[in-house]
Amino acid sequence: MARKLLTFNYHDYPNDSNEWYTPESLIRKLDIKFDLDPATSVKANQIIKAKEIFTINEDGLLKDWGG
Repeated sequence: MARKLLTFNYHDYPNDSNEWYTPESLIRKLDIKFDLDPATSVKANQIIKAKEIFTINEDGLLKDWGG
């Protein structure tokens, strides 16, 4: 039986994706602005709203995080 997803921070089947997201409720509680999210997706950034993001296609580990 599939679980109802209240946020997109987990998956019904672990092999569906290797992406895991911080719950929106936690992001709101932090109440900070993010300049960079180096390991994200366009969908996740709808909540994070970082100024700059690196997705899996851009491999944030190889990018300069300076600033």
